[in-house]
Amino acid sequence: MSQTRRSPSGARQAGDDYQHLVAWNRTLRSLLPGRRLVAVELEAVNAGNVDDVVVRYDQEPNEFTQVRFAVDASTPLDSGYLLRTAAPGGTSMLQKFHASWQRLRGEAEPHMQLITNRSIDAADGFLTRIDGLTARLTPSVGQAAPGSRAGKARAAWAEHLDIDQEELVQLLGCLHFRVGRPYEAEAEHAGDLMLAAGMRNDPGAIRLGVDRMRRWVLEGRRKLSAEQLRAGIDGLGLRASEPAATLLVQAIAHDPLPEDATEALDWVDLFHGDEPWARRKTRRTDAYGKVMSPQLREAADRLIAAGHRRVLVRGAMRLATWFAAGHALAEVRGMQLVCGHRGQPWSSDDVPQTTTIDANIITRLQQGGDLAVAVAVAAEPTEDVVAFARTTRLPVDAIVRVGLPGGPQAARIANGGHAISAVHGARDEVRRLLRETAARRVHLFLAAPAGLALLLGHRWNRIAPTVVYEDLGLDGYQPAYDITA
Repeated sequence: MSQTRRSPSGARQAGDDYQHLVAWNRTLRSLLPGRRLVAVELEAVNAGNVDDVVVRYDQEPNEFTQVRFAVDASTPLDSGYLLRTAAPGGTSMLQKFHASWQRLRGEAEPHMQLITNRSIDAADGFLTRIDGLTARLTPSVGQAAPGSRAGKARAAWAEHLDIDQEELVQLLGCLHFRVGRPYEAEAEHAGDLMLAAGMRNDPGAIRLGVDRMRRWVLEGRRKLSAEQLRAGIDGLGLRASEPAATLLVQAIAHDPLPEDATEALDWVDLFHGDEPWARRKTRRTDAYGKVMSPQLREAADRLIAAGHRRVLVRGAMRLATWFAAGHALAEVRGMQLVCGHRGQPWSSDDVPQTTTIDANIITRLQQGGDLAVAVAVAAEPTEDVVAFARTTRLPVDAIVRVGLPGGPQAARIANGGHAISAVHGARDEVRRLLRETAARRVHLFLAAPAGLALLLGHRWNRIAPTVVYEDLGLDGYQPAYDITA
């Protein structure tokens, strides 16, 4: 069997491409609303060995990034990789980080980081202690007992640098390990950042950004001011809308770069389950009412108080939370929202397209005076909703199905304008049915694209108070958010 391997020049070009993509991402995040960028330096002078990308702000800490690319997975990141020298008398990567740290410490504890597509060696008892949220080894390695495996590794690292362990821990407190970041992950992150920057974020647009960084390096443009960066990026013709602040909601999975968001919420530990797909039910019955709803509202209030009027919403969350995020940043609060959907930007200010919504009462349970609404766009939930309402004696009279003509198998949301039209149609149909049934409360069940749930929550006004339910799979539904609409 023949194998395809990159030539040495091909490997260098792949590494350069990866470095330029990382540089594009660090540049994009430095230009987001709320950042006070002074300059970006590429292959910077006087930055020691963390010189691939340097971002300087008007207030410290500044950011110093070293990029390392591996052509395959044969050399994972372990202690040996960091302590190894290429030749006798050479300098290891850890020694280079230490020298850079000493050189930059006058800048009030610099933010240094290693970004690499290499993954941590699972057998390394030291680097496996990198915190998944902060990307740092501290405080874990500083707290390790001297005789433990991590304590012995800490002593070995300090001896390698010829420093005491206290100084090593100080160094590690400034060093972030962004590991296991393949090209595709960095490209996906570029798409999120470009969307927040009001730019096209398709693969061709990302390629233009990477090539812009490459040309600057080839031209010897090592330091660019904020004005020069904006002018160079605007020259690419990628601007599609105004920049947006970012609300990141980490409900069922952590984001590798939460600090890139204007507001970031972390609720992962509130759910049962060790994997994102398993995180459906909350550990506490009051988690939505006591934790998530208040925190979501507070984050929205902070964004509005800071003057942001356009917000990108992203993160790993289920449909009820997408809806609640849209309502927290509702249109009636003067907000515009944007999200990504399969490589497309969907925005609340997209021009509506003509579409039709089917909305019909499918059964009468006569168990109370409320109205149950099953939104059937991505899947058909009506049988499950009826069974759940009967089993739990939900106080509803009528159950309504709202969807596109032909059902989920025959129709889908094509783009943002189509989504806006569907949102308007669904909302107006629910208003009509509330008038017909005289119901004073809505129980909402969603089977829809995430972006549609977000935009529906954004426009959910002049409707009765609404309970939004989360789908628990085989376990039915859980009441999640109480929405005043």
